[in-house]
Parts: sequence; structure tokens; C-alpha cells
Amino acid sequence: MTPGKRHPTVGDHVMIGAGAKVLGPITVGTGVKIGANAVVVKDVPCGNVAIGVPARLLPKPEKDTRDRDLIVDPAYFFEEPALYI
Repeated sequence: MTPGKRHPTVGDHVMIGAGAKVLGPITVGTGVKIGANAVVVKDVPCGNVAIGVPARLLPKPEKDTRDRDLIVDPAYFFEEPALYI
């Protein structure tokens, strides 16, 4: 056996899916998500998602696609919303 690092280093708040393998002296950054049954053999930078065999990084969305301005007004659905509250 050769001396040196043989095991992965896993950062904080990392989610590793069922059956995933993280092999060798690699680093998995903080906030990484690894998909189920993925085989990770290269470093994964912070905040990325790795999926597949061998694991590949998913491209990050260019902009935030969540609808943060969604406000539901009960008056839109009911004639007298006070009856339902």
C-alpha cells in the first residue's frame, strides 16, 4: 500500500442518494447533492448536483425560475371569501 489519502472528504449539508458511490481521494463540496446510484470519481464543487455513471454535474439554471410573487387572493375564487375563512 502507498501512504496518502485514500478516502473522500465530504463537506457540510451534503445529500448523498441511496446506492451512490463516492470513490477515491476526492472532495465533495458544501451543499452538494449526489443522485441515487451515481458513481462519483472526480471532485464536485460546492453547490452542484452530480448524477449518472460516472457522475456528471448538472448545469446550473441561468436565473431563478421560482415564482416568488405568487399571491393568491381569495376574492378571485369566491364571491364572499369571509364565509370560507
